[in-house]
Amino acid sequence: MADALLGPIVEVLVEKAIHLASEQIGRLVTFKKDLEKLKDTLTLIQALLHEAEERQVTQPLVKLWLEKLERAAFDAGNLLDDINYEMIRRKVEIQNQMKRKIGARDAPRVTPKDRETAAATVDTGFVGRDNDVSAIVKMLTAPNNNDTISVLPIVGMGGIGKTALARKVYNDPKIKEHFEKSMWVCVSDDFNDNTLFRRMLESLEDSGLWNDFLKSLRGTSQAMGSWILVTTREQQVATITRISSPQDYSLKELSHDQCWLILKENAFGAGKVPNRRQEDIGLKIAEKCQGLPLAASVLGGMLRNKGTAEWETLESGLQRGENNGIHEILKLSFYNLPYPSLKKCLAYCSIFPKDFEMERNQLIQLWAAEGFLYSNPRNNNMCMEEVGNMYFTILLDSNLF
Repeated sequence: MADALLGPIVEVLVEKAIHLASEQIGRLVTFKKDLEKLKDTLTLIQALLHEAEERQVTQPLVKLWLEKLERAAFDAGNLLDDINYEMIRRKVEIQNQMKRKIGARDAPRVTPKDRETAAATVDTGFVGRDNDVSAIVKMLTAPNNNDTISVLPIVGMGGIGKTALARKVYNDPKIKEHFEKSMWVCVSDDFNDNTLFRRMLESLEDSGLWNDFLKSLRGTSQAMGSWILVTTREQQVATITRISSPQDYSLKELSHDQCWLILKENAFGAGKVPNRRQEDIGLKIAEKCQGLPLAASVLGGMLRNKGTAEWETLESGLQRGENNGIHEILKLSFYNLPYPSLKKCLAYCSIFPKDFEMERNQLIQLWAAEGFLYSNPRNNNMCMEEVGNMYFTILLDSNLF
């Protein structure tokens, strides 16, 4: 993974070097020359990294070199951050000295310009799964299931919509009416049974539900008629967990037309239609989604507000790819993000567990603390908060959140 993330890291360092060279501290001739040399060196390294990424290098010596380069890149980034901090500190010191000398009052506050903070993503609805929802709801609410505890696994490949289907079933009015209590628990890759049990208890919001749940655990007869819905990619897991259900529920791929509908709604939104050429290209792209709604959603986000030429570029890129599985499509969407620092913001989100909830402003503050957000001519010299909100909206529009 080091080779995939190093490119954005070095691109960010190049931007920082250019930014610093254009600031006051860059007026010192020798310092500005040093920064220009650093920028040229980083640009050369960046070109080598892109070549390494395209070749998917696996040689041990090359991977070791990439790891060392990653550490050096972080050191260079820390150095540039220190320089930037010193530059800001000197500016503030000079401003304070001037205020003290001339007795200037605090400048009036400038009200920032309005910006869009609401999510702009399109609700693509629930395409092609209505029959699946009806079948599972009917199974779970059947009257002959009241004398046992049952487990129904939903099985399918990554990106096929297992979790979305389970959540749709979970929120179905018939399910809410049939079952007195319900809970939603996400099991992450680092599975721990104690942690899972704690999350189950936390999902019961009041003490009365806690007591009922604990009584059910002490005497399973009180929990008869209960269902556990499990999502998994592994058939072996489905076989082990299946209890009192004749078979697991295998989720099928969507049709090409259904994938095109998801892609189109993500790319254009409600009320807008593609031109004939975009529709022809879009249908070809939909075929590359392999029936996966996540792939169609992400590709649609990539094409949002893009022209026909960019649709053609994406379609030709997918044609060249030997394997256009969901991981390759997600990787392509990562590389096509417009700013290198935005790529770092997305990569940073991987440290949080699956289904982790966080306020928008809190995440933006964390990005800012890591040094991912800063003003430069490419983002019209916006403040860090404005850059963070812009980045968040881009990721949301691209369906990468």
